[in-house]
Amino acid sequence: MNQFSRYIRKVIGTAALLLVSAYSYAVDCPGGSNFYHQSIGTVTPITTTITVAVASNFKDPAAELADDYVVGTSYKVNLCHGSSGTISSSITGGNPYNISLFLSADQGFATDVVTAGKNLGSEFRYAKGIPVFLLSPNAYNSNVAADYFLTGQGSGAYADGLSDYVVLKHSSGTPTASTIAVANHTNAPYGFAAGYILSPMGFWNTGTLLYNAGTNVTTACSSLISGSQWQCEYNNVDLTLQAINNNSVTGGFVGWSQVCDSGTYPSARYVKFSNSSYLTQQYGVLIDIASGAQETVAADLVSYMDIGSGAWNTFLTNHCYQTL
Repeated sequence: MNQFSRYIRKVIGTAALLLVSAYSYAVDCPGGSNFYHQSIGTVTPITTTITVAVASNFKDPAAELADDYVVGTSYKVNLCHGSSGTISSSITGGNPYNISLFLSADQGFATDVVTAGKNLGSEFRYAKGIPVFLLSPNAYNSNVAADYFLTGQGSGAYADGLSDYVVLKHSSGTPTASTIAVANHTNAPYGFAAGYILSPMGFWNTGTLLYNAGTNVTTACSSLISGSQWQCEYNNVDLTLQAINNNSVTGGFVGWSQVCDSGTYPSARYVKFSNSSYLTQQYGVLIDIASGAQETVAADLVSYMDIGSGAWNTFLTNHCYQTL
């Protein structure tokens, strides 16, 4: 991020810090005025308000970023989150919520916005996300995440710290991952990533193995599935994390950025998959909303990120993303 800009804004804001953070977590995004976070500048009156839609894995870093950005300004940043496909479809379908910046979890959904002619400029990469397999609290009470993988197999996936190849213990071995959670394989790029990891293990068949649990993160997956199903998919990766933390599944695939807090998520509770084949290449795009003031602020926010700089890479590292 632009360090001089940050310094000036911090100094200005010291005398009268009026930053307000309001949380009312949305089920999915966009949701009109149902923002999960609002960052309000320290200069009054507020002159320009923008809506930024982010992929669910980037929800918490985006809130921190917006909070820092508005210090010393008269701007307000409303944040909503959801699956990248849902957000992209809303923008290309008319952008009813006037989203001025979209931070997707992959390039494809950002490119869709460009293809539809809703963009201002080209899409840009801002982060590289790392998938992890996270155990539920109940499962972690008895085992560590690495225990749920057969190692040294003839085929499978690459996992950090484990001998190639690894296969999830579902069909054989104990402890057994009887049910797992994944993000939606159509709209959520971390669902795609889960598929890339599970496919060489022989565990990826969206027609027979997956049950679409949608937003139902409280009912045990085992009570929802039937036949050969043993994987429950949720609308976005934030809901996937909620299902895991609710013990609705044995474990599941989310982003490392979501479990970055080592106090809440000890490293033994998850296995990382940082091979380049599994990374989410996360792209953003500015949106043409026919409002010069809002477009200017959104572009200024992207400039403030200072993508590619040492400061931005430090921000990414601190939030458990791979550097650019």
